[in-house]
Amino acid sequence: MSMVLFDDVKFSDCNKDKKPKTRFNFVLMSILFSANHGTYAACIALATARLGDIGARQSGTWYLAYAASSLFGSTYVVQSLGVRDAMILGMWVNCVYVGYFMAAASNPEIAGHGVGAMVAAAIGGFGGGFVWTAQGSYFGRASEEYARESLTSIESANAYFAWIFASIYLVEEVILKL
Repeated sequence: MSMVLFDDVKFSDCNKDKKPKTRFNFVLMSILFSANHGTYAACIALATARLGDIGARQSGTWYLAYAASSLFGSTYVVQSLGVRDAMILGMWVNCVYVGYFMAAASNPEIAGHGVGAMVAAAIGGFGGGFVWTAQGSYFGRASEEYARESLTSIESANAYFAWIFASIYLVEEVILKL
């Protein structure tokens, strides 16, 4: 059986002849996660400037939905779908918000009285809540697997992966906000 990227961190199912590509998968997850986060964070930052009062309410709606999802539903989503699928779904759901923002920013008539903006923000916020929970689970499991592969301590693997994730995350977020 060949290994699939983001194999829901079930590295024991990988091809037994090859060492799992834990670090490669983690770097790929970090790149995709950071690109997704940087994109919707840039939209949130621009919302009030581009859409005025509707943009401010849209950002507030996004954060309320994000908080509600994080507190009340993210663990269930991650447990039900698995780490990989929850992360993928969360990223796609965030794209609803980004897509609506792009359309409304380029044509203010789309924003109208704000109902569509609030719905798109709520959908995106819910996705944001469980994508972070899934990322945390992925991070922990990948660190454990990498520690086993490299015969190092979990603390060292956590520090190494934290460095990788933080570096990619910060660079992408800065670039996407420019």
